[in-house]
Amino acid sequence: MPRKPRLSTFEKGQIVAYQSNCWPVSRIAEEIGRSRNVVNAFLRDQARYNRKNPGGGPRKLTAADQRRINREASKGVLSSAGIVKALQLNVKARRVRQVLQANKNLRYKRVARTPATRERHEEAHVSWAKGTMA
Repeated sequence: MPRKPRLSTFEKGQIVAYQSNCWPVSRIAEEIGRSRNVVNAFLRDQARYNRKNPGGGPRKLTAADQRRINREASKGVLSSAGIVKALQLNVKARRVRQVLQANKNLRYKRVARTPATRERHEEAHVSWAKGTMA
């Protein structure tokens, strides 16, 4: 069964007036044609009634954390994962990249991956060094 629309300002005024005259909630609800739950919800917290719930949980990064991330990234030494470790943050590296992307003064650049040095690479490097020294 669908809900009725939220209380109008007129209905809110009626509820406040009836309640100031010490009417019980059930009588107020009957008088304005609404449920006791709606009347109770309005009377419980009139200032917050009809406000949208912002939803979601608290932010994991404070404004200070974001400034620390930007400061560390501006040095240009660490990767996003390195920043998470260095600052001991409770977020993933992806979130650090999002913070850096939101900063207009910094341009995030991915660190270039280097191939793993194999034994044959080391041998070739040593033989090249010996050849150039001789």
